[in-house]
Parts: sequence; C-alpha cells; structure tokens
Amino acid sequence: PPGISSFHEVYFNDFSQSPNVLYVTSWDTGELFAISKTSGTIIWRTRGALLDSTAYTTRGKGGNWNGCPVYSNGRIYVPSRYGASLFWKSGLDHDGSIACFDATSGVLLWNKLLPPMANNYSPYATNSASTTEFFTNIAQGNILAINDTLLVKTGNALTWLDREGNILWRSGDPDKHGLSESPYQLRFSQSCAMALDYKGGMTQCYGIDQQKHSYLWKTVLSENSSDFHSFVISPPPVLVGNIIYFLSDDFWIFGVNVLSGTLTYTLNLYNTVQSVNRSSQVMDDGFYVDDEHRIFIMDNEYMYSFQMTQ
Repeated sequence: PPGISSFHEVYFNDFSQSPNVLYVTSWDTGELFAISKTSGTIIWRTRGALLDSTAYTTRGKGGNWNGCPVYSNGRIYVPSRYGASLFWKSGLDHDGSIACFDATSGVLLWNKLLPPMANNYSPYATNSASTTEFFTNIAQGNILAINDTLLVKTGNALTWLDREGNILWRSGDPDKHGLSESPYQLRFSQSCAMALDYKGGMTQCYGIDQQKHSYLWKTVLSENSSDFHSFVISPPPVLVGNIIYFLSDDFWIFGVNVLSGTLTYTLNLYNTVQSVNRSSQVMDDGFYVDDEHRIFIMDNEYMYSFQMTQ
C-alpha cells in the first residue's frame, strides 16, 4: 500500500488471520491492515500499534517499530519496541508495549506500556540500570494467543497477559536469571510453550508449562552439544506433530520433541543443497517441513524439496 515504509523480514511471523481476513502490520509506522482473503482489498487500516509519546519520538527516534500481529476471539494483538525507555535512563535500555484492536472495525481498544520486570518474579530484577539482568522490555517478535492468554517475549523475560493486557506472570530462565534478548520466536504445542535462549555461548530451547509457567525441559540446539549455532535472523520454526524444527542462521536443522525435549533430528542443510558450480548461490530461507516430513528450502534461484530421513 502507498505511504508504508516497510514490512517484516522473513524471520518474523509476517501476518495473522481470521477465517476471512489477513492482518499485517508495517515495520515501523505502527499501522495495522485488515485485508480480504477473497479479493485482496484493504478492509481497513489504522494506526495505534506504537505509543505516541514524545519520549519515544525524540529520544528513541529511528528505534521504534512494532512486532507481528495475532488474531484471537475477535481481537488483534500487536507487540512493539521502542528505542528509548521511560524507566531506564542509560545503556541499551528499551521499552515495549502491547496494543489491542477490534478485528471487525480496527478500533484501538487499548495500548499498554510494559513495566520493568518485578523482583516478585525474579530476585535478579532490580531498579539499577548498571546491575539489572532485565534491562529491556522490547516486544518486537511474535505474540502467542492461547485461549484468552497472551504470551510474548519481552526483552529478557517471558510475559503472560490476560485478554485486557494485565500481566499474569513473568519469568526469566529456569533459574530466574534474564533470558537473552534474541532469538525472538515463540511457539506453542501440546500445552507447552517453547522459547530460545543463549547461555554460555550455546543456543538452548526451553519447554514451559503454559498453565503453571514452570520449565519442563531444556535442550541444547547443537549436533554434538558443543558446536555453536545462531538463531537471531532464522526463519520461524515449523511444528509437525510432536516435533518442532528449527533452522539456524548457518542452515542447520534441529528437530525437538515438544513433549520430552529430546533432540530427534539434525542435518546440515546448507551442505545438502550447496552447489559447487554456482558461486552466486545465496540461501534465501523459505524453510518449511510438511506433514510427510518433506523439507522445502529456497536459494536465490531455485526451490529444493527432499525427503527427511528419520
């Protein structure tokens, strides 16, 4: 649409949907679109996903953008991040917010600033910008809607909210320390929420009980528990039955059983599709695994499909 600067990159959820409508946000304007699935026309477009505050438009200019929307029970929820903070005054400190829209009309119902992490959720949450492990509240990735509960990664914590944006629970890692700010992607399956974290130079996947907010398992995403892989700009993971498949920035696939946390599959995908005769080959993600465990991936010229071996 005209007048919109940009949309999300491939490593975020680009849109959400109801039965008849697609919902997509701009990257940095705070605008939300409702698009008809049948005609492709814009049903409505509205601003409001980003808080309109002089603290953000002056101090944080250029660092404000919204995350990706989710549809749930007639509402659209959009997380956001800001290049400044009303709570912290120095360092790499950023605020976040959650906005809620009526899905039929596009009317903004509320937009709430996320408060700092409280020490009733973690003893490592403090009010000191020099010592706190929870120095940021950015919510720039995806947001999950599970029944009438929302779950979003807010900087160094996971935050559960109710339908009206009231905080129900927050947590860091299993030891209540801060989570790494990225990767941003969250997933949910079989009553288990999944989040990635960096600890000791390794990427770890956590499984969290959605109701009790307790950690169920931890798995290192490495083929040998020692080689490092980054998931900062990787495409969204894919759920197939009880297995969730992650693709790393260097194109390794890792399959994790969401019930047990067991690492079930590893594959160096780049070596599988690398062409020695094409020096211009660049992998462009497009990652997907279907119900028959066929892997799909794209480079800058071809799409590849091959059967996963278990």
